[in-house]
Amino acid sequence: MSIKSNITNINPCSLHQGSLNERIKSLQKFEAVVSFLRLLAFIFIITASLLAWNGWGIIFWIAVILSLILFIFMLSHHHRIFGLLRILRRQLIFTQRSTVIWNTGIDPEGPDGIIHVPDGHPSAFDLDLFGKCSLFSSLCIARTRQGHELLAKWLLNSSNGCKISERTESIKELRDEIDLRLQRVGLLPYSPNGIDFDEINRWGEKNLPVISYPTLVFAIILALFNLATFALWGGFGYPLSFFLVGVILTTGFYGIHFKNLHLIFDPVRRKAEILSLLAASIKLTSEKNWKSLLLKQIAEEAGNSSFDSIRSLTTTINRWHARMNQLIAPFAFLLLWDFYFARAIVIWHRKNGPQIPRWIHAFAQFECLDSLAHHAFLFPQACFPDISLSHIPFIQAKNLSHPLIPSVNCIVNDVCLSPPLRFILISGSNMSGKSTFMRTIGINASLALAGGPVHASQMSLTPLRIVATLQIQDSLQGGLSRFGAELARLRQIVELSNSHPPLLFLLDEIFSGTNSRDRLAGARALISELISRGGIGMVTTHDLALAEIPAEMQSQGTNGHFSEKIENGSMVFDYKFRPGLVTGSNAQGLMRAIGIPLPVTKD
Repeated sequence: MSIKSNITNINPCSLHQGSLNERIKSLQKFEAVVSFLRLLAFIFIITASLLAWNGWGIIFWIAVILSLILFIFMLSHHHRIFGLLRILRRQLIFTQRSTVIWNTGIDPEGPDGIIHVPDGHPSAFDLDLFGKCSLFSSLCIARTRQGHELLAKWLLNSSNGCKISERTESIKELRDEIDLRLQRVGLLPYSPNGIDFDEINRWGEKNLPVISYPTLVFAIILALFNLATFALWGGFGYPLSFFLVGVILTTGFYGIHFKNLHLIFDPVRRKAEILSLLAASIKLTSEKNWKSLLLKQIAEEAGNSSFDSIRSLTTTINRWHARMNQLIAPFAFLLLWDFYFARAIVIWHRKNGPQIPRWIHAFAQFECLDSLAHHAFLFPQACFPDISLSHIPFIQAKNLSHPLIPSVNCIVNDVCLSPPLRFILISGSNMSGKSTFMRTIGINASLALAGGPVHASQMSLTPLRIVATLQIQDSLQGGLSRFGAELARLRQIVELSNSHPPLLFLLDEIFSGTNSRDRLAGARALISELISRGGIGMVTTHDLALAEIPAEMQSQGTNGHFSEKIENGSMVFDYKFRPGLVTGSNAQGLMRAIGIPLPVTKD
């Protein structure tokens, strides 16, 4: 078959999606019952209070207390239900977006990842790796910004073969862990650019001010003084001046230590809930007994010790945060609440602070592996490539298809660039599929070199640096024509050809902005230079004069083409890659189709 098809044609997320819908409906009904009982309890509290206040007997005061207990119980239960509903809705949205990806190959609502692409990257946008409806947007299910950044690095930069194989081993193990995946995406909220833990990382790495033991002792003594003078004034009629002295001393003490308290609390005071959710997410990754080496390392770096440590920190922060309550705030001030918790946080920071970046990086690695594993879960027909450690670069694949094109429309092709073949010149008609073919090769190679699955029945390659000129544009602001922009990119490619790993170059319509003679001379020199530096690749062209180049390269070069046929007076493309040089052209036919009155010529 030439058209890519799903092996089972069954959406892998359909069962989970149906189950989540049922659970949400059931929980919403239960929430309505709890809300109604809360309202009844509240009305009963008011009614019983009025009756008790008007002397109806102690039984109504008991009823008030019992109703209050019931109201508090219902309130806490309602909060738990609301939290569970929030998790289930996140999971449902995740399965719905996964269904869109399974059907269409793209996720219009996914993160574009553009902020993680270095300026002037030689293939990121040419291969649709980043941007709206890109590979990154359909691939990334990381919830942290650090996970987004790391996945972008994996897609943009080739690692050595051993690292890629380690990732692949872990991705295979994670592929069918859909329940764990749903738990993880349900815990942390979705953000287009990921939840940023950089501030927490910096807080963990820097030195915090010390709340010394004498400072803490003075705070305790002052708190006891405030408590005693307040009790003497309120209960025994002692002068208010004693209590006011304590208030003045407390205010001055806070003023002296305000800067230090701010440095300790500010970075974490708004992060307690997110840190708590991160701790729960980390616990998920470390509870299983993983078999693959990389997952074991991640579990060790971000294991139960990090969960317990982060949970203890969030518990301390939440207790400190109770001071924001209007009823508690005056007493927290008089008792110098901040100093006790500041010291507890400093002690925690001294022990665990430097480990925070390591914990978050380990979790980000897990998110990246899980993103690639989910792609493999959605597309079981995709295969994991063989990464060769050979020093001679090559890439070959069978039944290769584009991951961002829906299965029903996608045509598969084979590709082989292996010794002695180093270069293919691709000719063909307009709109026949030349550029899409190169994009298909490039985007699958990027997936393979990240450790992920590829849309092919079989693929093998060596580590390669992918460069392309598939989306070259002029720049009005930069004063650069399209030809000038192409020359700038080609200069960058030549410079990169000196580095490791070898290049996989995918050059579209090379030197199209110049005449045929200069194009041939320039293409011959450029291709020869890239091949001599160890690169392999493909070049598309409409200029059949360039067909001389593969012939001059003997066994290192060859021609390939795409073509069309005429059916019922219309051009039909089959988008199949064939060996040899194209023998026809459709440009004049296309011009006539849009109304340009060209004369009909005989071949």
